[in-house]
Amino acid sequence: MKLSRQISPQDHACAFYRDTYHQLSIAIPYLREALRRNERCLYLMDDITEHEIIHAMEDLSFDLQPVLRRRQLTFHPIWETHFRNGGFNPADPIAFYTEQLQDMQAGGYRGLSVVGVVASSARPSVQKALAQYERNASQQLAGAPISAICMYHEGLFSRSFLDEIRAAHPLVVAHQCPYFVDYVRECDTDRNQETIDDVRRTLITFCSNANFDQCSVYRRMSMRSDSAQSA
Repeated sequence: MKLSRQISPQDHACAFYRDTYHQLSIAIPYLREALRRNERCLYLMDDITEHEIIHAMEDLSFDLQPVLRRRQLTFHPIWETHFRNGGFNPADPIAFYTEQLQDMQAGGYRGLSVVGVVASSARPSVQKALAQYERNASQQLAGAPISAICMYHEGLFSRSFLDEIRAAHPLVVAHQCPYFVDYVRECDTDRNQETIDDVRRTLITFCSNANFDQCSVYRRMSMRSDSAQSA
């Protein structure tokens, strides 16, 4: 299965990555299909450079120059769009995305696809507000021609914070992801065991496969139980 075939407009997904290769192995298939669908694409960078991303995509036989010339794919440091002066104000990313949606519509593109990478820029002092912002984002995306994968470095954040981020997203990308395998192993006892076993086998397969196309999106079985707990 290809990750990007399962991400649709208005989808709000998260992913947990370990290193640059792991990050790119999730982001590149998603961007590749978005570009093919004539969508405007944004890469919000934290622990990676524009040069590294372009180099990786060109190594995979992307013809990027026309895309870059017409600014169909652009790169933005996330500390400029989300974490200005080391803080976090939800109004900043909302204003940024509003402007980008206007540019997308003016350019005649079909939608807006976003990779947002969060690493060292998300200091402990902003994490509570960031988790709340992520919880609200799915509602804010409703009706807008935008999809996003929010990528968090699993080695830089506490397990409790990653749990909050997972719970905030209707979709989780499962690809070489030890955190998410652990989550499935710890899933609630009231879930169908046969379904859980199928998901676990799928995740373990993806965790052992480095092919960029071997990604899957797992629609969280916990949405119902999470909603019941918060009610």
